[in-house]
Amino acid sequence: MSTSPAHPSRWLVLHNLNVPDSLTFAQAYAQARGIPSANLCGLALPTSETIDASQFAALNAALRNFLDTQGLTQTVRGLLLGYGVPGCVDFGNPLGVEPLGALLHLDDDSNAPLTNPLAADTLPTRPTDDTLGSLRYTARIDAPDLPRALALIDRASAVMAGEPIAGTLYVDPYPAPTPLTEPISQRLRDWAASVDRQALRLPMQFSAEQSGFEEASFDALPGAAFYWGWDDAAPPAGLFTSPGIFSVQLQPQGQAATTLRSVTPTHWIDAALSAGLAAAAGASRSYSLSSLPYARPFFAALRAGWTLAEAWLLALPVLRDGLYLVGDPLLTVSLPHAGWDVFGPLDALNDFDGAAPTHRLRRDERSLDLLAHGDGFYVVRHVDAHGRSDHAMTAAPVLRDGAQRVTSPLPPAWPSAPGWPLLRSVGGLRARAVWERPLGEANLAALSLQTLDAASQVLGETAVEINPRATYVDVPLDAPPEATVHRYRWVFTSPDGVTRHGPVSETVTLRTPALPALPT
Repeated sequence: MSTSPAHPSRWLVLHNLNVPDSLTFAQAYAQARGIPSANLCGLALPTSETIDASQFAALNAALRNFLDTQGLTQTVRGLLLGYGVPGCVDFGNPLGVEPLGALLHLDDDSNAPLTNPLAADTLPTRPTDDTLGSLRYTARIDAPDLPRALALIDRASAVMAGEPIAGTLYVDPYPAPTPLTEPISQRLRDWAASVDRQALRLPMQFSAEQSGFEEASFDALPGAAFYWGWDDAAPPAGLFTSPGIFSVQLQPQGQAATTLRSVTPTHWIDAALSAGLAAAAGASRSYSLSSLPYARPFFAALRAGWTLAEAWLLALPVLRDGLYLVGDPLLTVSLPHAGWDVFGPLDALNDFDGAAPTHRLRRDERSLDLLAHGDGFYVVRHVDAHGRSDHAMTAAPVLRDGAQRVTSPLPPAWPSAPGWPLLRSVGGLRARAVWERPLGEANLAALSLQTLDAASQVLGETAVEINPRATYVDVPLDAPPEATVHRYRWVFTSPDGVTRHGPVSETVTLRTPALPALPT
């Protein structure tokens, strides 16, 4: 197929012929997302929210028959379980019922968990038909009544129609500490502290100190855009205080999300949706710690413009282990791009790699705590609302003097590497240093040029006058004595008394020219 597996034309909306409003919902969703009318599949299904294994097998057979007779078997790569469609299957598993959406990731009648071949800890190439293989994207939208089901379409449309989102990312990485949960908690904390998480350009709130490992939880989530974490088995009353985008609760032994049709919220998914979130994920039963979804690829996929269904499938290390997605699978999120990229610490400016920032700050952030980082140069670049860097080389070196932080002088943009050339003219040689800002902004108290011999011993040092409005300095050089070697080095001193030495120049040698041969 020429279109992406996640394209609206590749999705099928399943509706229940025994629930009159189910078709109304399916048609509304198809119209909102541009899904072909031929991709609406009506089946006569039980009206109960949970079905048994034999009813699941019958549903699967009817679905296969529809896809085959409509010529959609190779086309459809995503399934949305619409309003009124059963949501869970009871196989007699003592752990609980299975979510139908999770089962339909694969086209078989089994409920056995399976390692997800698409699972990744970093963002891979966007899946194609070949890489997706036999897997499907799935999601569910259901509610106590039709208006509430339709509201989930409207919420997703509002998210996609608006400006880059605003709100807080709430992260709770602290389950009850055990040898089994500590590595999992650490994985989430590592992501939360990483430049990948900073790339979301959203403020983040932890349930406790990031450096600790403790059981903690939130009492409320004001202004939440996203929630990702453990928290309590059941959601505290009043936890979600405002509309948001997505919530996932990681508690493997949490309150089972077996119904979406209760007017009174009973678990994390319907609590989030009742409060106005656009989508949520949770589990219909207890599940293994190895099945916990990964935050890093999920949010990286959203930032890259992937759909919610694509991001969710990528985040699942194990399929068919109780977890499922509720909400518009074609939801995409415009995350903020404007902000500041910080690179460093660098030993020298020629170590700079513009593709690898070490910190990404939000647009409203104006400072960065460097106490945990090494000394060196830090380059700061502004990034606009379209994610375009200004490609500037605004650099600020950072040093420490005991417990105090002092700032060193800003070195020139040129010379920045050993062996830099001297300027040659009719009048002789000149040493030049060039800054990318006026010298009055370079944190310079003094500037000088040292003359070195072949062994890098200082032969002399010349003070250089600083013009605060200039961006460069030129120093004329006397020719070295015959048969001697000279090299040069700039010395910069800050008002704090910090002295830095620039790289050593090329070697200059003046030799007596050979006399011409006498005529014979």
